[in-house]
Amino acid sequence: MKEKTKITLRQAQGDAEQRRSITKEMTIGEVIKKYPKTAFLFIDYGLHCVGCPIAQDETIKEAAKAHRLDLEKFLEDLNKVIEKSSTAPRTGASASRRTLASRPATHQKYKNT
Repeated sequence: MKEKTKITLRQAQGDAEQRRSITKEMTIGEVIKKYPKTAFLFIDYGLHCVGCPIAQDETIKEAAKAHRLDLEKFLEDLNKVIEKSSTAPRTGASASRRTLASRPATHQKYKNT
């Protein structure tokens, strides 16, 4: 007789959260495409290459090392951004344009430079 395994709500939420988290193995391009709102955090951390071709293949770990960032703090901040997002991740160029058009006031300094 096979044993049935019960999954608690807490375990299911933990699994869902783990699937939504940004890891050091993910590429910058993958993160930006899946979570466009993180682009502003990349810029705040001095990684202005969010749209360059190299970013498509460079991992978060590689970028943190190249820019001398605290990897754990950077990952924590990236994951805070996606936790605060109330909607499911959007993909595609139109999603990026909507996100850029609705940037918070703290990022207005980038608008006119």
